[in-house]
Amino acid sequence: MSQLDLEPPPYSVGPQSPQTPDSVLVAFEKFSNVAKTVKEFCPRIRILVMGRRNAGKTTLLKKMTNSSDGRVILRNQDGSIVRDPGMILEPSVERGGSHIEYEITYPSDLDYVFHDSKGMEAGSEMELHILREFIDARQKKQFMKDQLHVIWLCLPMDNDRPLGPQEMAFFENAGTHGVPVIAIFTKFEWRETKAYDILRDSGKEHGEAKQRALQLARDEFEETVVQQRFHDGLSHKPIEYIYLQNMNKGGNCDQLTEVTAWVVQNAVNQKLFGEIKQRDVMVSMAIALTNAISMTKLKAQLAVGQKPVIKKWTIFLLSFFAYWDGKFLIYRKPSKYLVLIRYIETRKHAYPVISPVESRPGDSFLL
Repeated sequence: MSQLDLEPPPYSVGPQSPQTPDSVLVAFEKFSNVAKTVKEFCPRIRILVMGRRNAGKTTLLKKMTNSSDGRVILRNQDGSIVRDPGMILEPSVERGGSHIEYEITYPSDLDYVFHDSKGMEAGSEMELHILREFIDARQKKQFMKDQLHVIWLCLPMDNDRPLGPQEMAFFENAGTHGVPVIAIFTKFEWRETKAYDILRDSGKEHGEAKQRALQLARDEFEETVVQQRFHDGLSHKPIEYIYLQNMNKGGNCDQLTEVTAWVVQNAVNQKLFGEIKQRDVMVSMAIALTNAISMTKLKAQLAVGQKPVIKKWTIFLLSFFAYWDGKFLIYRKPSKYLVLIRYIETRKHAYPVISPVESRPGDSFLL
């Protein structure tokens, strides 16, 4: 089938349609203030921090929370404050124990709560079992605020083998229960320095070598490590890769902050639309039909000459959302999945307007 001649039916769901219950409207309206809605579901972002010793985790947490003195508040699994956090925060693998369930917060920024996997670094079956149990228990919590929102895996780049057996054991066997993993390559200045030396040895002047070193280091690392080790067949592939360098000399983690926030917003969006789909059959039908049009071979066959037809049908299907004046965007990640991007901006349109948009981590939520 190469042609689609059928025109979509006229819009049938209007602002006063009885087919849209008040409960669904409430869920839609939550998109109008994304920051407030995220705060309602997740007052604090809960992060599991992983990585071997000397991976730069402590420096990273201090930078994320703008902590100048490194002072922390440590609570045990009962919520009681631990009076001597120093002993607990020391690596405990030699003692055969782990305090992964303890909550770490910084008075300088209480928006984050961390769980440290110290003692989980050796990659043995016992440590992976403890890790799996912790993640599983957290994800079974009733409220989203008590669940894990993201896992940071810190991988120091100051050696020639940043991804050893223990790290790969996590990606292959840990089981994250859907918790997204961000791979954080810390101490990347080591590879930047090596790239600079290579450029200088090849005859480049100091200024040019300094300017090109970071990009060369990233390109070489992505080709020789990321693409080979984080292949599509990996069980638990990271959703994003972050490069950090010179964290002790004024470096920042702005990209990590942004990506982490988008991940949490993404989770909230999924939850909201899950509620909408459960409450309104028509909305569920619209989502299902939109998936069908966008995911089948029909779309590929129509991609060149029939885009206006696809657009008309998509707008018609999404007209079930027309009660709430807004703008919804559709974006199809190549060979991945259909995503319906969250509410972008409130506009007084009778029906949604579809236009292309570049996706970014957390912009979208899976259907």
